[in-house]
Amino acid sequence: MGLPVYSRDEKQVGKLERVLGDLASDVFDGIVIKTRSGERFVDARLVDEVYEHAVVLAVTREQAPDLPPPPKVPPVIRVTAEGTKPGSAQDGRLRRAWQRVFGRR
Repeated sequence: MGLPVYSRDEKQVGKLERVLGDLASDVFDGIVIKTRSGERFVDARLVDEVYEHAVVLAVTREQAPDLPPPPKVPPVIRVTAEGTKPGSAQDGRLRRAWQRVFGRR
């Protein structure tokens, strides 16, 4: 992967190590980034923008070292009727992020 990862204040905070989620279910859970202080997990809600050549987080450079380490086991996600509805704004945003990260269009 190796894409640069930037904070919301436009400072590089690390590089993309891997994406966590389930491609078959089209679920994006978050990303793992490599920083000077080790690997950090960034929950999907804190991934602000995903571009072809970079990722932008919704945290500042000062907040990035406080992100948690990546989970040892991939998280389990249960989708209920109250979950994201197909065609909703949230569904579209997650789908676009997934496609950008994995190069699918």
